[in-house]
Amino acid sequence: MGPDAVGCAALALVVLAGCATRLNVSLLAPALAVPLALWAGLSAAEVTAAFPWLLFARLAAVTALFTIALTNGTLERFAWLALRAIRFRSALAGPLVFLASMALASSGSGNFAATAMLAPVAMAVAPRLGLSAFLMSVMVAYGATAGAFSPIAPTGLVARALLVRGDVPHNAWTLYFSSLIAHLLVASAVYVAMRGWRSRPGVAAVSDSPPADLIWTTVHHRTAAVLAAFLLVTLLARLPLEWMATGAAMSLLFLRAVKGADWIPRMPWRLIGLVCGVSMLAEVVRQAGGMALFGRLFAAIPDPQWLPGGIAFVSGLVSVTASSIGVVLPAFLPAVTDIVRAAGGGDVTAIAYSINVSAHLVDISPLSPVGAVCVAYVPTADGRQRLFRRLIRMGLAMCFIGAALCQLLFGSPLGAWLHLTR
Repeated sequence: MGPDAVGCAALALVVLAGCATRLNVSLLAPALAVPLALWAGLSAAEVTAAFPWLLFARLAAVTALFTIALTNGTLERFAWLALRAIRFRSALAGPLVFLASMALASSGSGNFAATAMLAPVAMAVAPRLGLSAFLMSVMVAYGATAGAFSPIAPTGLVARALLVRGDVPHNAWTLYFSSLIAHLLVASAVYVAMRGWRSRPGVAAVSDSPPADLIWTTVHHRTAAVLAAFLLVTLLARLPLEWMATGAAMSLLFLRAVKGADWIPRMPWRLIGLVCGVSMLAEVVRQAGGMALFGRLFAAIPDPQWLPGGIAFVSGLVSVTASSIGVVLPAFLPAVTDIVRAAGGGDVTAIAYSINVSAHLVDISPLSPVGAVCVAYVPTADGRQRLFRRLIRMGLAMCFIGAALCQLLFGSPLGAWLHLTR
């Protein structure tokens, strides 16, 4: 057994540890990555480069900004305004959060930025309406990934460039709408299954007037102004998100929006370490040949008509622990034509769209940045642990559900009738 197979086994071990144990996966993943890298013959520079420094900066900057706003009570006040806007109707919360997240992602901010903007307020609103944190996470995350393939969004631009490089015929709008339909179907199914229009029993009725401890002060107005500026610049400018979030967080510290360093212990350090550690392991596995091992599984599919579902399953499985835009799409999309040739036939466009959709359906996993941000803003430590386990199970389940959905949308007469691959 070579380093490629051992690396895939290590990824599976990390996922299982996150699902079924209380092991600190943020330490386990790098501990497995380093010896695997040495076995695969990677240099010290390559091991260092495998750590996702940009992802770490992005997660740290965004969570620092919103942790400051959470610590000084501004997010709680925003949550109250959101409740007032929907007239405290729990039935409206899930659909409106999904639509808002989709609109933000589609407008060019991208799925991670959209999640970072909405998750803090959405997770604050959920308990006040008696809604499940899991349901609200699904609405935020799937709304964002539904809009990820917009022609002006970062993921859409990257995916189209990779499709061009792989000589895969495609249309920018069918690429966008195929992903939107898939995510809308799954989010709607979760909403209906969880009866998202109903509050949990035992939730007290909420008064229409704000409590005395939620009065807006100068500190809250300043924080709100900085957050508004951050969101506006994120939507209108194409500056790196980590730069803007760092600048906004530094502005809040300069304005003394929070006392001392009280906000630092409230940062989700363990979660940030977990996501970055698992991403590092996934990158080492890729360099050790693990992605090529997955690719060889495609050619083993006996009938080319099942390629969309089969490739969707493997892409989703990789995406549980690896970045969709950073690992899955660059590894698989340029190789679609070769995969079809090795399998003896198939629709290259349908297969490419299956990779895109399945990888992003699994982004609900808390081992991905989108799922991690949702977990980070659950108010209690026990709540974060429960949500973490539910989301990682959801991510694993989406490997199977996403494969079946992609086979239906891209490998059956229904997909042809809906023109999803034209």
